[in-house]
Amino acid sequence: MSNDRIDSNMEDLVEETAEELAVNAQEYSEEIEKTIANTDGDPCNSYEWSILFLLILMAAVTAMCFHVWTLWKRRASLSAYDILFVAFFFAAAVQFGPMMSQVLHSGHGVYHFSQSGCKLLFFTDYGMRHVIAYLVLAFFAHAYLVVFHSFDEDNLDGRMRASVPWFIISIFVVEGIFGMVPAIYVDVGPKSLQSCVWTSTMSLSMAQIVSMEIMLRPITPYLLPMLLLSYPLVRMTLVVKSMDQTKARSTLKSILVIVWSYFALNLPYAILLVAESVGHITRDKGISWMTVCNLKWVFFLMHQAWFLAVPLAAMALDAERGNKPPGSDLALDVWTKVKTQVEDSRKRIA
Repeated sequence: MSNDRIDSNMEDLVEETAEELAVNAQEYSEEIEKTIANTDGDPCNSYEWSILFLLILMAAVTAMCFHVWTLWKRRASLSAYDILFVAFFFAAAVQFGPMMSQVLHSGHGVYHFSQSGCKLLFFTDYGMRHVIAYLVLAFFAHAYLVVFHSFDEDNLDGRMRASVPWFIISIFVVEGIFGMVPAIYVDVGPKSLQSCVWTSTMSLSMAQIVSMEIMLRPITPYLLPMLLLSYPLVRMTLVVKSMDQTKARSTLKSILVIVWSYFALNLPYAILLVAESVGHITRDKGISWMTVCNLKWVFFLMHQAWFLAVPLAAMALDAERGNKPPGSDLALDVWTKVKTQVEDSRKRIA
């Protein structure tokens, strides 16, 4: 009986200690949130920023769905570029889940967390960032082989179509490598904390937590690829610029737009994440967190705008190649009829 009581007391002590560590690990973040919350009004303008996010999201989803419909119409002869876009479409659709969750929490005060929900959220958020980066590298690799290794584009398309199963497996591997560890070590926070926290069974300091977040959020998906591709990307841009106008050049230009815009639109967001994390570690009292949270929204919207830039680049490539999007003839007929009726009405009035 005494042993059972000791075991029960030990379990209670472990549970209390676990909750204490979870609170300590989130202590500084909670202080910042309280500072912002105690400020009159909405100092981060989260509601307004969230509405802009939803507008960009709807535009991106509409553009992606429209181009996927175009690809479906010619699915029998998809190129390597088209296959990469289809993979991007599904990866972006999954990535929009964590983005929407973040916006609902910050802009609309919707908080509902569970153990499985936190793990799925972190698995998707951290893993899919790296899948998107992997697809950007794949776009670049496609262009690099054509430009610097004289690969025939049609031959490359055939190889890509034959390797689609392995390509899909590689995407799941990347997602698993970078998403599994955060998912394992995250838990739903105590009731006093309406958030997901790093597991309270480990004695992690703020510096350890933030260092891991810096590595997996801004560095490996954004800053490291940019560092690796800076020189070859500039070199490729100069080569493509000097090429004669061909089908291959059009594809290469579109890929350059996708890769350059990925770095340009994500770099400010990545740098701010690093600066914010350093501020958490140093606990710098001189930082204006209201300014930081507004800048974070601006750069987050730039980050989101890249998901609109990719389908627009793909549609521009189709237009340059003379491929008519589905429904374009019908839309042109309707527009011609409407225009004719308007002109007739003006003549009658005159």
